Amino acid sequence: PVVVGTDHEETTVGSPEMTIPPTGPTVAPYALSNALATVRAFRYTLFFFVYDSRSDEFVIVHNAPGCDHGCHRIYRLASVTAFALRNMFPHRIQRSDRGENDFVVMMSCGDAPRIYARCLNPETRHCGSKAFAPILQFGSVFVDADILPSMIAMPLPVRPHLPCFDEWQTHNFGEGGVCRDLRPKVDFEDLAVRTGLVFGRELGMLRDGEAYWDDLVPQIVWRGTDFIFLTTMFPH
Repeated sequence: PVVVGTDHEETTVGSPEMTIPPTGPTVAPYALSNALATVRAFRYTLFFFVYDSRSDEFVIVHNAPGCDHGCHRIYRLASVTAFALRNMFPHRIQRSDRGENDFVVMMSCGDAPRIYARCLNPETRHCGSKAFAPILQFGSVFVDADILPSMIAMPLPVRPHLPCFDEWQTHNFGEGGVCRDLRPKVDFEDLAVRTGLVFGRELGMLRDGEAYWDDLVPQIVWRGTDFIFLTTMFPH
């Protein structure tokens, strides 16, 4: 077990109750037994994300010994998530000497959910996945929601996804302006190229006017990692 710090100052901003937005997924009531059933379907990079209300601390527990295949990402993910919960649900996430505010959810940080192959088979009822606890997946999710119906897609752990989300929540939900990673790469004050996105007009590559869109180069936006994709196409 590893105790998680928020790496942020305490705040009292947020809703007094934990509610689910109307447009979000519906989460059915679940127990610790549902969390344990979830663990049996994963090979690694699945974690218990626990709020221990007696100590007022968040704790993460890996489902496998060691830490490889990107599982170190969990430390950043857990810190950002812990801060979000304290920030938005202060009356739910608070110390209790009797432990009545304890909270457990599953957290996955693999590029894809690292479940056993047998759980992909509909004949196994996907290892009973309908009874799984909610899983916060910080990576790609299955197109077929029947495989892991309780999985919730979260921001990717790499820039600009999770870092920009964290910047947004720590700057009073966007009052700090647009995240640096989502701005044009050129700083117009000194014309230096910095971290950011490429916008043709801002970089002076395209002329103004309606022809801007006609001059764009067709391209693919790949959401996710590329090493499996590239080695399959170019094995040598």
